[in-house]
Amino acid sequence: MLEDLTLKTATLLDDKLGPLGELGLDIVLDKSGNPWLIEANGNPGNIPIFRQTEYPAWRYLVFQYPLDYASHLAGFKNTDN
Repeated sequence: MLEDLTLKTATLLDDKLGPLGELGLDIVLDKSGNPWLIEANGNPGNIPIFRQTEYPAWRYLVFQYPLDYASHLAGFKNTDN
């Protein structure tokens, strides 16, 4: 259900706006477990709070972890180890 919502939302926005490359979706679940899309953010890494944090290592991890996970899901092997 959640995967369906995210893929349909990304496809719709990509079709209407052109290739986004990066997309942040804010989704919540209600008491019945139904997902609700709150907002979509194109280029979420460009949000000022992510650029202004006083913790550079945290800022790096905010971006690195999702990329690592996406790479894992895509079947890429970790070459850091």
